[in-house]
Amino acid sequence: MIGSVNRQERYVVLDVETTGLSPWKGDRVIEIGAVAIEGGDLMDEFSTLIQAPRAIPFSASQIHGITDEMLIGRPTPEEVF
Repeated sequence: MIGSVNRQERYVVLDVETTGLSPWKGDRVIEIGAVAIEGGDLMDEFSTLIQAPRAIPFSASQIHGITDEMLIGRPTPEEVF
């Protein structure tokens, strides 16, 4: 149940930002972040922007603040995943 995590447990929390919500229409993950928690303490963290195969729609940029310019030179999806 959300909100009742045992503080002795180990778990990873993931966050992703995308170009949209329709992967079958070409939307892709453009940022992934993760934190590893153990016993309630932050043990490790990871975050990277990811190149997009097409322009980020303005509506998506308005939500997460990521722009096409921010993705220039970033790793490809194949390099990240």
